[in-house]
Amino acid sequence: MKIQNVALVGAGAVGGYFIWGLNGKKDINFSVIAKGERKKRLEEGLVINGEKYNPQVLTPEEACVVDLIMIACKQDALAEI
Repeated sequence: MKIQNVALVGAGAVGGYFIWGLNGKKDINFSVIAKGERKKRLEEGLVINGEKYNPQVLTPEEACVVDLIMIACKQDALAEI
């Protein structure tokens, strides 16, 4: 199976590195998973190293169709995720 749909949970410092590296890749459909206020803020875009990124933002329910979910959060947030 070829991995084409990739989603990220955790758009902080480490997650930002993944967004910077994967956003806009032609062979990968990249998105970020978030809900509530965090989803709204991410949909407005985020700035990484002075460049604005507008990744697709999925709710957890919408993310059930992705091939790979990457987790980039602090250890104490894992239970909620």
